[in-house]
Amino acid sequence: MREAGTLLAIGGHEDLTGARQILRAVARLLRGRPLALVTSASKHPDAYVDRYTTAFADLGVTVLPLDLDGDPASLLAQCGGVFLTGGKQERLMRLLHESGVDELIRGLHDSGGVVAGTSAGASVLTDRLILSDGEDLRLGPGLALATGAIVDQHFSQRDRADRLRDALALEPGHVGIGIDEDTAVQWTGGTLTVLGTGTVTVMNGSERVLLPGQTFEFAQIQ
Repeated sequence: MREAGTLLAIGGHEDLTGARQILRAVARLLRGRPLALVTSASKHPDAYVDRYTTAFADLGVTVLPLDLDGDPASLLAQCGGVFLTGGKQERLMRLLHESGVDELIRGLHDSGGVVAGTSAGASVLTDRLILSDGEDLRLGPGLALATGAIVDQHFSQRDRADRLRDALALEPGHVGIGIDEDTAVQWTGGTLTVLGTGTVTVMNGSERVLLPGQTFEFAQIQ
């Protein structure tokens, strides 16, 4: 059996025009294979297609937009990875599940493929995700490519520490991972490595802030 692939959870607003550290990491992991782009979290998907096609163009990555109502299985069979863009995470998970693409993404990851997600796309990578906040904070099931974790994004920029703490109170035993903008966590096996320009806050009883290049071992991640 092949080892499961790499996950990249991105905190949103990653650099698309400058050094593009995070996109370059995606390109390296793909090793020349095409990338399926899922824009279903957004009500304006075409803008995301144009944005990422342009951003990846000179990094050697062919971007293939994935139509949930088309033939997603055939498209994903051509690709070395999938990239889930931002928008509404509840909408994204509902559409992935209704179309059966959630199972296709799990299969791609299980066979060694790369799965990256930014903003809402990052939150759906784990087994539990935040659906709403405030007094009506709710959690729901994610793709479960990683278990035992809850990811929140735009973390420092939108002051989401309290929201993540409240989410963890509903899921005892889970670890919180708060990711800043233009920052990513790369999961390879049980090792998490911080990429980009910001910080990642890990909440597991205590709180630890990780800088780019630092790593964190997390045995619960599958």
